[in-house]
Amino acid sequence: MIVLVKLRNELIHYKSKWGEEMDWQKFFKSLKQLRLERPSFVPSNANFFPHQLLGAACAAWSVRTAVALLNRFYDQMGIESPLKAHMPQSDGL
Repeated sequence: MIVLVKLRNELIHYKSKWGEEMDWQKFFKSLKQLRLERPSFVPSNANFFPHQLLGAACAAWSVRTAVALLNRFYDQMGIESPLKAHMPQSDGL
């Protein structure tokens, strides 16, 4: 979940970075470890962020991560998750 929050912050509060400078950041290393499929139209020599990272696989991972957090929260509270009614729709993510 921490990685998802940091990704959100990086997108919302973006500061321009170039090539090698981006690859050395600890945050980007943790995103690379997710091994998300890069968009097929992006060349392999493109910058990891945002080009290789941001795509359908990253969006699906983000939704799965957020849903897991919310479900865990509601489980710990002993309340049925309001997302339960939508779970069949999100199973394909």
